[in-house]
Amino acid sequence: MTITQIDLYNILKTKVGEKEAQALVGFVESEVAEKFNDKKDIFSSKKDLSDLRGDLKSEIKDAKVDTIKWIVGMSILQIATLVAIMKAFIK
Repeated sequence: MTITQIDLYNILKTKVGEKEAQALVGFVESEVAEKFNDKKDIFSSKKDLSDLRGDLKSEIKDAKVDTIKWIVGMSILQIATLVAIMKAFIK
């Protein structure tokens, strides 16, 4: 069950009067807006998730490139070490 501002105003107007009803509706509206603004940083939107997904994709791509660089570098180092050891045994 949801009550709109107009419904709340009409209900309160008959009970407490027009000015008081308007003040109460304004107070409730400001409290709800304040609570929402306090909590909106916690919630994530579709845009936030797509930005995060894009950032993760670029980080994963960078990590893959770095891993490949390390593998190629270490392979070259191992081959050079093996060639040096074989030259040492051949002499």
